[in-house]
Amino acid sequence: ETVTFTATVPGDYILTLTSDFTAPCAAATDTVTITVEDEPTVAVASPTATICFDDMFTVAGSTSTNGTIAWTTSGTGTYDNATAENPIYTASVQDVSAGVVTLTKTVTGTGACASSTVSASIALTISEEPTVEAGAAASLCSDNGAYTLSDATIGGGATTGTWSLTTSPAGGDGALSSTVATANPEAVTFTATVPGDYILTLTSDFTAPCVAATDTVTITVEDEPTVAVASPTAT
Repeated sequence: ETVTFTATVPGDYILTLTSDFTAPCAAATDTVTITVEDEPTVAVASPTATICFDDMFTVAGSTSTNGTIAWTTSGTGTYDNATAENPIYTASVQDVSAGVVTLTKTVTGTGACASSTVSASIALTISEEPTVEAGAAASLCSDNGAYTLSDATIGGGATTGTWSLTTSPAGGDGALSSTVATANPEAVTFTATVPGDYILTLTSDFTAPCVAATDTVTITVEDEPTVAVASPTAT
């Protein structure tokens, strides 16, 4: 005879089978223990995370119970220990190029729950390093007084750059046509009439946790030539 037992709360359940009997015989009994095992669980602290391209990602706050752990990736990076609760992931060049990879933690149950699996994922965004080039040093004459920063560039994970005048000679009068973040920093013009060295800094924008990139260029303002005679007439 088949009898079905059901339970969802984990623990040991003792079932007793008792026979009927005919007096003066007594009933016979026997017991069996049914152990209900807990199903596996998994959780991650956050479904999203961001790192800079050259950082390793340390998983934090991930938990699981009642099973074995296996971490996988949609990319080609590597884990220091793919069966750890909170491993460290190192992104590959392909991961950086993709921009986003999915890290998945799968927990497989054991014993009676061996066919049960649960998973949780983290979408890891990998920010590219910003780059800037302020260009080559240049000179201008004080009577001209204008220089367009035509060989400046921004790139990598940066889309805009901002110029600033960081060093001036004594009495310097340098000025920039724009100090607002722009996607075309090579179109900005520097003007000055006071001779000396002016140092300009180009700073990129950035996506945290990457940091801004900077580069400098020196613009030398040279004094215009002068001439004089003692008297405009002579005999």
